Amino acid sequence: MDADAVAAGLSQYKGIFRRFEVIYQGEFRVIDDAAHNPSNLDAVFHALAEENPAAVAVVYAIRGSRGVEINRANAATLARWANRLNLCPLIVTNCSDTAAPQDRVLPPEEEAFTAALAGLGDQVLFTDTLRQGVRLAIESLEPGKTLLLLGAHPMDDVSGLFAELAGVETTVRPRPPHFGQTLDN
Repeated sequence: MDADAVAAGLSQYKGIFRRFEVIYQGEFRVIDDAAHNPSNLDAVFHALAEENPAAVAVVYAIRGSRGVEINRANAATLARWANRLNLCPLIVTNCSDTAAPQDRVLPPEEEAFTAALAGLGDQVLFTDTLRQGVRLAIESLEPGKTLLLLGAHPMDDVSGLFAELAGVETTVRPRPPHFGQTLDN
């Protein structure tokens, strides 16, 4: 294998859409990740913990129509990391403004998620819409803080929403086609 060709190929690699994607770097930093299960959440928080961030805020979208168990497990993972990294605020949303019908949060899912985070008290804020959640997160930002935007499909366009609400430009990796869509259409 040609080492120069490998180096050239790696220099062109931009990463994967919504996987620990730094979408804004200025007086604060914003990272977008499609973390949607405990292993994904652990990977994001382990990577962030290695950096020893000064302060961390999170907006997390509950997994809609995926069941109580996955939501309870995700909330337990967030609670564990909230204590370790002092996530403040931890903003949880059901993304009623961005979720497609197949991604809507069902009442038992929201109840399980809320119950698993009950021990965090005022550290957790709940919002109905992603817009509300991102707005609250922006209000909490201060120099040196890291904002994590975490969640599945209802958050796929969160970079644009953040840019709009914060009045900044973001950088986003190319978005893959939606299911059933080809690159040509």
